[in-house]
Amino acid sequence: MDKPVFWRRRLIKKTIDGKDLYIIEDMLSEDEKSNIETRKENSMFQRKHKTLINDKDDYWFSASNFKNDVTKQTGLYKKSLKLINRLYKGEFKLENSYINSLVFGDITRIHTDNDDNNVTVLYYINDKWDPEWGGETIYYKDNEPEVSILPKKGRIVLADSRIPHAGRSPTRMCYKTRYVFILKFERIK
Repeated sequence: MDKPVFWRRRLIKKTIDGKDLYIIEDMLSEDEKSNIETRKENSMFQRKHKTLINDKDDYWFSASNFKNDVTKQTGLYKKSLKLINRLYKGEFKLENSYINSLVFGDITRIHTDNDDNNVTVLYYINDKWDPEWGGETIYYKDNEPEVSILPKKGRIVLADSRIPHAGRSPTRMCYKTRYVFILKFERIK
């Protein structure tokens, strides 16, 4: 696949049931990564977010929400929006953004972010991540794992919001919290 001209790093495309996702390495500068790390360090995480499964069970997780006007100042937002508009052939606006955190024992479920043709951006924050620690984001096709992505610092995923997925909790061997900065974009054209 040809890389967009404004892109100088590795871009991998995967397609699941006709829906695209992209894995990108090193899109942000060291300063942009540092700014996100500072944002995470200064965040207050609250265990008040929930994912409804089958309209009956709810699973709580910790997150720290951000105002859209603040997120729009980040390099992650600016570069992601430019790439999304080009790769997903449309126009999008930021719907919401937050950093979620998972620790060993947190319950996660397979879900979609919504049923519309929107895009979710994941940015993995942790400085170091050992593959033995788990914490992968897994994308599914027909309830079977199709793509598994390790939460490596600086890695970014752009994914059609209709692809079933789950951010898995770290294993018992992990002594760290898994942090992911999430930006959800709504298609406007």
